[in-house]
Amino acid sequence: MGAKLFDVVLRGYSRHQVDALWARLEANEITSDELQEVALEVVMRGYDRHQVHAALLDEIKRLKERSEG
Repeated sequence: MGAKLFDVVLRGYSRHQVDALWARLEANEITSDELQEVALEVVMRGYDRHQVHAALLDEIKRLKERSEG
């Protein structure tokens, strides 16, 4: 998942799904529109939902700025 680290909590977003999503982000294989439509599964021992959500919002903003610039 690169430099992006999230806390693992009792009930959080699927680590596998988040890691795969971040791999797509790092490879520039996803658009801001696609990222906004992502639905992540909540599982036992997943990544902290608040941390992931905040990071996703940052990435959406970054992608939009890059596409407009």
